[in-house]
Amino acid sequence: MRCWQVLLLLGAGAGSCVHHSWFHADRRALRQTDTARLLQPLARNSLEWWYFNGHLHDSSGREYAFHTALFRRYTFPFRSIWMSNTALADLANDTVIRHYHFYGSREFRIATKAGPEIEGPTIGISRQSRAWQLRAQEASFGLELLGESGTAPVAMAPNAVMHCGKQQVGYLSMPWLDWRGKLRMGDSSVYVSGIGWFDRQWSALKLTGRRYSWNWISLGHDSFRLMVFGIRDDRKDTNYLHAAVVGPDGAVRHYPAESWMLHGSEPLDKGTGGKEFPQIWQLWIPGMDLKVCMKARVADAVMTLRAFRWPFMTYWEGPAEAWGLYRGEPFRSHAYIELTRH
Repeated sequence: MRCWQVLLLLGAGAGSCVHHSWFHADRRALRQTDTARLLQPLARNSLEWWYFNGHLHDSSGREYAFHTALFRRYTFPFRSIWMSNTALADLANDTVIRHYHFYGSREFRIATKAGPEIEGPTIGISRQSRAWQLRAQEASFGLELLGESGTAPVAMAPNAVMHCGKQQVGYLSMPWLDWRGKLRMGDSSVYVSGIGWFDRQWSALKLTGRRYSWNWISLGHDSFRLMVFGIRDDRKDTNYLHAAVVGPDGAVRHYPAESWMLHGSEPLDKGTGGKEFPQIWQLWIPGMDLKVCMKARVADAVMTLRAFRWPFMTYWEGPAEAWGLYRGEPFRSHAYIELTRH
C-alpha cells in the first residue's frame, strides 16, 4: 500500500471539509430518477459504499455465507481512496476467509451509463435494471454471482436520509436479492444459489475523527425483509436508531427506536479482537407482532483493519441463524449482523 494512500485515508476524517455535491432534501419524496443517480459514485462525496451479503447453498445443501463491500473515501486535494473488503464462510466447516485492500483512484474504472459499473483489481460490481453482477477475486477464494431482485431500490430511512445531529447519511437498499453463481475456495469451485441483500450508503461523517460506530442486523423472512440499524459516536448517546420492513412488492414500513427492543448477550471474550461482541440477539417489535432470536453461525468473525500495522477499526460481521414468532406462527430464517460497538 502506498504511503500517501494511508495518510490521506487517516487524515481525511479529522481534517476534511468536503461535503456532498448532492443530497436528498428532507421534504421531498424520493423519486426513481433519484435512486438511479444515488447508486452511482457521487462526486466529492466524503464517504460512500456499496455492500452485498448472502446466505447460499450448493446442490447438496451445504451452506455458505459471504459479504463483500466497496468503499470510497474522497480526500483533499481531489483524490479518492478505495477499499474492498470480502469474507467467505464455509458454514459446514465453521471457517471464514477474509481479505481487505486499499487502492488509489487510478486503479478503478468507473462507468455510470449502465447504472453503475465499477471495476477494480479484486472486486467488480455492475447493475442492469434490478440485477447486480458481483465479482470478488483473491488467491485463496473467489465469487462470481448474479443477484436479481423483484423490487427497485428502496429508502431504508424516511426519504432515504438518516439525521445524526447536524450530519446526514443517505441509505438505499435492495433486500430481496436472489443469488446464483459460483464460489471458489482454494482450487475447488461449486455452484450455489440463495438469498441476500444490497446496501448503499453515502455520508459526510468523519468516521475516523469522531469514532462513529455503525451497527446493523438484517433479517430474511418469506413475507418480509427487516433491517435494524443504528449510528453512534463517543461524544453522545445513540445518534440514530431505526428499523425498516420491506415487503416483496417493495413497500416499506418504518419503525422508530421507541417502537422496538433489542438485547444482545453471550459476548466474546475481550481477547478476541480486543472487544466484546454479543453472539445472541433478541428482538421484539410489538407493532409487527414479531419476536425473534438470532445466534451467530461463526464466532470467529472479527476483522481488524490496519494501516502500517496500526489498528484503526475493529468490528464483528457474519451470518446468524434466526428463529421466532411472527403473527403467532413459528419460523426459522437467516440473519446477517455487523457490530462495531454494542
